[in-house]
Amino acid sequence: MEVAGAIVFGKILHHLERAAIGGHPVTRHNLGCKEAENGNYDLGYQLTIEMLKINHARGYFSKEDFATAPCAHQAALDATKSP
Repeated sequence: MEVAGAIVFGKILHHLERAAIGGHPVTRHNLGCKEAENGNYDLGYQLTIEMLKINHARGYFSKEDFATAPCAHQAALDATKSP
């Protein structure tokens, strides 16, 4: 059953990636989170920034909130690197 589960997961991932390429914002965010979990912080960060841009354009938060997001992200990264 392990092989069958891997095949199904591969198909799910394929469709999620296609949706993200098509611009589906929630899927882009979710894949970004998954990439971050897998240690690929650059791609995760890129996809999350794209999601922030979309939500800012929709008026979900202010320009000031959007401007502070990269600084908060960098502070979080720095905190994980501290000894």
